[in-house]
Amino acid sequence: MKFLWITIVIFFSFNLPALGKKPVNLGKTTLFELHHGIGAFSLEERVSALEARISSLAKDRRIDINQLTTEEFENSTNVMLGDRVIVTLTDRDAKAVALQRQVLSQNIKNQLVKTIESQRKLNSWRKYGLSISYVLISTVILLFLLKFIARFFPIILNAIQGWSLKHIPSVKLKSYEILPSSRIVGLTVALVKITRIFVVLFLVYMYIPLVFSFFPYTSGWADKIFGYVANPLRNIAKVLIDYIPNLFFIAIIVILTSYLLRMFRFVFSEIERGSLQFSGFYPEWAQPTYKLVRFLVFAFVLVVIFPYLPGSGSPAFQGVSVFVGLLLSLGSTSAIANIVGGVVLTYMRPFQIGDRVKIGETTGDVVEKTLLVTRVRTTKNVDITVPNAMVLSNHLVNYSTASKKEGLILHSTITIGYDVDWRIVHKLLIDAALKVKGIKKNPSPFVLQTSLDDFYVSYEINAFTEEAGKMASVYSELHQNIQDNFRESNIEIMSPHFSAIRDGSHINIPLKESEAVKFVQPIRHTSQPMD
Repeated sequence: MKFLWITIVIFFSFNLPALGKKPVNLGKTTLFELHHGIGAFSLEERVSALEARISSLAKDRRIDINQLTTEEFENSTNVMLGDRVIVTLTDRDAKAVALQRQVLSQNIKNQLVKTIESQRKLNSWRKYGLSISYVLISTVILLFLLKFIARFFPIILNAIQGWSLKHIPSVKLKSYEILPSSRIVGLTVALVKITRIFVVLFLVYMYIPLVFSFFPYTSGWADKIFGYVANPLRNIAKVLIDYIPNLFFIAIIVILTSYLLRMFRFVFSEIERGSLQFSGFYPEWAQPTYKLVRFLVFAFVLVVIFPYLPGSGSPAFQGVSVFVGLLLSLGSTSAIANIVGGVVLTYMRPFQIGDRVKIGETTGDVVEKTLLVTRVRTTKNVDITVPNAMVLSNHLVNYSTASKKEGLILHSTITIGYDVDWRIVHKLLIDAALKVKGIKKNPSPFVLQTSLDDFYVSYEINAFTEEAGKMASVYSELHQNIQDNFRESNIEIMSPHFSAIRDGSHINIPLKESEAVKFVQPIRHTSQPMD
């Protein structure tokens, strides 16, 4: 009996029309009536959803309402707008109004087209009137803001220029002035002017799509214009948000690298000061080695973080990287050669800062030594820059290395005739060398007879000095003393060579200074009257 009652209830629920009905309205106009819910939606929920859908369809004037179509299925009919479902009708809906489902769907489609078109015509003039009012209000607001900006920013500029001397100090690093206050004021004024331009452009940019959005037929343009800036900014924000994990990884790598370089700098500074010593590692190697290690660390870190840089995997980024690498490899061949030469010279230790050297044809004191070049200051105070590759490829003479230990041997050669006893010549040369300031007494100067020529004997005076940087003045004083000693001893120096026809009855000996004065005739100036 119970099963029978359940069957009867189910039968009547599917075959008897519902007693309730609810109209579907567009504004104050009733479009059609529904008597049943559909699926999980109750009648009220179904009607509410349909009214919202039809209302949005009517408001969007860009949509051509005449494009509505019907699409038949086995148990339902859809009123469609393109791929968008507007209304779904079932057999129960058709049975409730005693019409075929196809006829009901066609009637509802025609009713929608007719009602929406009439409401659009009714509201068009009112809509245009409101749109024009909104445009006028927006224009007034824009003009007010532009006028406010035109008055407000000059006040800010005058205030900044007035504060320049009193409230804006210069940026200094110890005693060095990095940025004077006038420069800071100039940069601030330029920043304010640029800000003003951007604010005006932003207001105009927001005004144009806002005006377009007030009119139905141009509202689509507003979305496009606004999207020209909004979409790139949205994409940039998305990329930045997605890049945050990689950014944390890069930040950790950079922090660890910073502390690692600090540790290396401390170790090499201690080595340079001599507080920390390693066998075979010289203190002057500390700073070049630290720079080399720092470069290698930076190169390794760059390789590690390169895959985490934004756009590193894109073909454009890789192409630019290859192009830049090719330019560097082709354009820096000589620079790389000089750097390699600088590294080799650093660890060869052929000279130090302050040493007197001869590089090729250049003689002077080393004043600067870098990875790229070596700078030498000659005795004439001329600074000559020599590339390290050239230094490495030329023979190099260091006068200061031996002078710091046993002493540098300076030597000069004179020629004396065979008629003078060599012992006298040795004594005069040694005496002349010992009189020179800068010549060491111990070890004592010595003389070498380097050749026996046709008309004279070649004597070479050798003397030790610790002042390699004063070679020119030491040589000059030595030559002066040699001339004085031999003149006082009435011995003729046979160099430079000269040819003379003489009978050999006397020799040419330079006169003493007191005797030479008698032969110098004073110059008399006479004046004669002009014709």
